Amino acid sequence: MSTHVLTCSVVIPTKDRGQLVRRALSSVLAQSRHADEVIIVDDGSLEPISIDLDVSVDVPLRVIRNESSLGGSAARNKGWECATGDIIMFLDDDDYWDPCKLEAQIGRFCADAEVGLVYTGRIMHDQNGRELYRRRPIARGWLWPSILERNLIGTTSGVAVRRSVLVETGGFDPDMPALQDFDLWIRISRSWKVEHDGGVHVHYRMPGLESNQIGSSAMRTIQANERLIEKYSEYMRSGVRRRRRAGVLARKASLEAHEDWLKAFGTLLRSIWMWPSPSNAARVLWNMARSASVGRKPDSQD
Repeated sequence: MSTHVLTCSVVIPTKDRGQLVRRALSSVLAQSRHADEVIIVDDGSLEPISIDLDVSVDVPLRVIRNESSLGGSAARNKGWECATGDIIMFLDDDDYWDPCKLEAQIGRFCADAEVGLVYTGRIMHDQNGRELYRRRPIARGWLWPSILERNLIGTTSGVAVRRSVLVETGGFDPDMPALQDFDLWIRISRSWKVEHDGGVHVHYRMPGLESNQIGSSAMRTIQANERLIEKYSEYMRSGVRRRRRAGVLARKASLEAHEDWLKAFGTLLRSIWMWPSPSNAARVLWNMARSASVGRKPDSQD
C-alpha cells in the first residue's frame, strides 16, 4: 500500500448550462474527502459561465474558457492537462455525485499501485430527475481483452484515472465521433488494472430527445462503433468482431425503420446472417412497429 498522499483534481466540462453545472459543482464541494482543485472548462458558452457560490469553500476553483466550442473530449483533455492532481476525476455538468464518491475511489488507488482507473456504479435518472434504475459495478482486474466486447466501465462521470495514465494514453480522442470514453477505457485497460469502489455513487441523467448534453447522435454512435471495430480489429476474436459488426447493422436498421421499412428489414437480415441475435431483431422490429403507430409510412426509395 502506498504511503504517498494522493491529490485529486476534478474536471467539469460545460456549455450553456450554468444552473446544471452549479448542481454538479455543489456535489463535488459536498464530498467527505475534499478535492484538491476543481477545474470547470467552459466550452464556448454564449454567456461565459459565472460561478457564484452561496458559501465560501476551501477548494481551489478555476474556470477555463474556450472562446469557441471544441467539443466534450477536447474540453476534458484541456481540463486534465491543466490539472495538478495525481488523480483526475471527470464530471459532466448534468450529473452529480454522492458525498462519498471521491473518498471511496482514492482509497482504491492507494491500495494498489497497478490500478490505473477506478469507477463506480450509476443511478439512472430521466429528464425530470426520477430514478429509472441502478447499475452496480462488476468488472475489475485486468479487463483486456474482454473490454473489447462491450463497455464494462460505464460513464465518464463515474471514473477516476491516474494523471500519469492519461499522459501515457493521450487522453480522449477528439477525432472519434462518439464513444470517446469507451475508446479511452480500452486503451487504459491494455496496460493497467481496473478497480471499482463497490458502490453506486454517480447520478446520471439520461439525455432527452431535445437534449444538448455533450454527446452524439445515434448515427455518430454507429460511426464510432465502426471506428472502434476498425481500430481494434486485430485484437478481437473473430466471434467478437462479427458480433459487434452485427450490432452496428442492427443499430442502422433501427434508424432506417423510421423512414424505410424495406431497407431496414434488409439491413436486419444482414445483421442476423452475420450473428443471429434475438435481442437485436426485437429492437429493430419494435422500432418498425413504433414508426407505424405514429403514422409514418415506409419509403421504398434508397
